[in-house]
Amino acid sequence: DRRITQGPWNARYSQDLIEHLPVGLYICDRNAVVVAYNLKAAEIWGETPVKGDPEVKFCGAHRLYAGDGTYLPHDQTPMVQVLATGEPALNVDVIVERRDGSRRNVIANVTPLFDEGGHQIGFVNCVQDVTFLRQREAERVQMISDRFQAQKMEIVGQLTTGIAHDFNNMLTAVTGSASLAEHYLKNDKPDHAKKHLANALRASQTASAMTARLMAFSRRHKLGSEVINVNPLITSLIELGRGSLGSKVLYETDLASNLWLTKVDPHQLESAVFNLMVNARDAMPAGGTISIRTSNVDVSELMAAKGSLLVTGQSCVRIQVSDTGTGMPVALIERIFEPFFTTKEEGKGTGLGLTMVYGYVIQAGGCLTVESQEGHGTTFSLFMPRDVLPEVDAVI
Repeated sequence: DRRITQGPWNARYSQDLIEHLPVGLYICDRNAVVVAYNLKAAEIWGETPVKGDPEVKFCGAHRLYAGDGTYLPHDQTPMVQVLATGEPALNVDVIVERRDGSRRNVIANVTPLFDEGGHQIGFVNCVQDVTFLRQREAERVQMISDRFQAQKMEIVGQLTTGIAHDFNNMLTAVTGSASLAEHYLKNDKPDHAKKHLANALRASQTASAMTARLMAFSRRHKLGSEVINVNPLITSLIELGRGSLGSKVLYETDLASNLWLTKVDPHQLESAVFNLMVNARDAMPAGGTISIRTSNVDVSELMAAKGSLLVTGQSCVRIQVSDTGTGMPVALIERIFEPFFTTKEEGKGTGLGLTMVYGYVIQAGGCLTVESQEGHGTTFSLFMPRDVLPEVDAVI
């Protein structure tokens, strides 16, 4: 009988198939005892426990952690949850720690098993080893962080001359006021001395605030998105610009009072906007005005067709940085986002600033446009998708 000869063969074939699957697969009974597992599961665990050993429960790993690296208490593991609820736990990020201390990143899919009467008799867990993918992702994030930091330090380097000039003016005010105060004290005029000491204190506080803002800007930050109102960030950048972009630059702002929220990396957005401010300053060698506006807009059909992730009608926060500088011809506008393309003198720019700005905005799901006319200035517009604060469960 053909069915008789094929039966054992199918069973053996299925067993071999499971044994050599590229994902870990193991089964626990109703008491959570590991009763079966394949080679990949043993490889992930780093050991080969005895099947059916009542001491080996839930999995063969030494210790488990959540995907973010925090320790996972026993009662919070997906396997315990599945046995307790009878509901599957799918696509759970877990870190498996072996007895030798090494770790593997896995995605667990735990499914309950039931008998014909509907009674739960255990579970099967399919675990995919994604350690290599997580390592590559971590390397990618680190690379982005390094590039981002290098870009910020390039900007800081470009600001050195302007800051040194303004800082020297402040030091002159401090030393001059201190000298006058000393003079009046020697001539027994404490009230006059007090006035000049107050001037010296104000100048030193201004210098301190300027350096503090610059240090905060240049400091390395951990990358991560937050839902924010960008207006305070813009206000802070204006203050940084006043103290570092030179006295020839004037500032105008028009910040929407009812501005929507958007989900961004504040430090990367800060760097992107300030990069545009530096470019605006450089486009006005004789001085001029930098205008920054924020507003709520809905994406037009033309905007959605520009290759971004935005769609027609999508609500966005728009940040516009304009200058009254030299402007750009159409041929130049078409190339400004190309890596290493720059119109600045040799040694004044790497040609990566606008490329990084463009890359960040697109990565954040937004869009970056530029409007310019020779002799009439330039406007860069960042469109960032609208977001809302996550709901917080009420505490009862």
